[in-house]
Order: sequence, then structure tokens, then C-alpha cells
Amino acid sequence: MSEIPKLIGQKDTSRALELIANDVNQRFYKENTPLTLASLVGDRVLVQELLKRGADANLQSDDGATALINAVENNNTEVAWMLIPVSDVNLRMTEGTTAFGKVV
Repeated sequence: MSEIPKLIGQKDTSRALELIANDVNQRFYKENTPLTLASLVGDRVLVQELLKRGADANLQSDDGATALINAVENNNTEVAWMLIPVSDVNLRMTEGTTAFGKVV
């Protein structure tokens, strides 16, 4: 099992990036990616670096959450603003909610 999700949760950005290397869209528990996890915890530096390396902002976890949905749901406003230009804002979670639906 990868230690990357734990490092992201601890905001150990440099070590997480080192282990992620070029596999920026790898999947972890519940189909989360490094970008969905970084947006969940609000790690702006990691989100920015993952986007620079080509991370797909529209990949969804097993409940349909995207990086943008995670950022909005967890009040990580700065991260959400970084993700809006590269995200499909119409993607829905399995329950039917979009990122903008989480705001209202």
C-alpha cells in the first residue's frame, strides 16, 4: 500500500511529489488520485505542482467526487479557484451533486 495518501494528509508536499514522480493520476483507496486528496486537504502547492505535471482534474473517486468537488466541499476556496479553469464543473457525484451544488 502506498504511503502517498498519508503524506498528502500530512501536507508533506516534497516527499509526496518525490514518490508520485510522473504518475500523477495514480489511484488509491476509493479511487482517489493525488489531486483529489491534495484538494481535499487544501494543499495549494501540491495542487499547483500536480496540475503543472498534467494531473487530470476531472478524474472521479468511487463516489464521483472530483478535485474541484473536494475543494468546494471542504471550503478550500483558493484551491477551488485554481481548479475551476481546468475542471468540468458539470461532473456529478454518484448522489447527483455538482461542485456548485455543494456551495448552495
